[in-house]
Amino acid sequence: MDSEDIGDWFLWGVLLLTFVVMALTAVMTLAAACREIYLHFATRRRNKQAPVPIEELLAGIPDVPYQELPADDDGGAAGGEGDGEESCVICAAPYEAGEPCSVLPPCTHVFHKACAAAWLRQSTTCPLCRAAVAMPAGHRKKEKARRPRRQGGEDVVSAAENMV
Repeated sequence: MDSEDIGDWFLWGVLLLTFVVMALTAVMTLAAACREIYLHFATRRRNKQAPVPIEELLAGIPDVPYQELPADDDGGAAGGEGDGEESCVICAAPYEAGEPCSVLPPCTHVFHKACAAAWLRQSTTCPLCRAAVAMPAGHRKKEKARRPRRQGGEDVVSAAENMV
């Protein structure tokens, strides 16, 4: 074996060692990435709270009788625009005085009680503004929601309050 052969063996040894180090680095990086992904989803799954059952959510939504706003000087409903006849955005039927309406907790938008129940069985967002209606179990909203007006000891709402 001459000096040229020793140089070739040394060069091949260095190349093989470099390849092994690079392969080990790639495997360790891939293992660390897989571990981080697993920990991310395991933590997310552990912290995720079960949603409130739909019937419990519906029972927690306040129901109030509908009342039209009195007409202003222009002949229209006070605070409203258009022909003065307000309707539910879910079913497009006009509200009737005294009809039970549901006031959704996050945004205080008003809908027919039956329409709101049917909608919330399909989706947990407000049909008007898409605010999330579902609240985590045991969670009570601490900020005060806009309360419906009182008239004769009863809460009443108007569709004019539905405007975004």
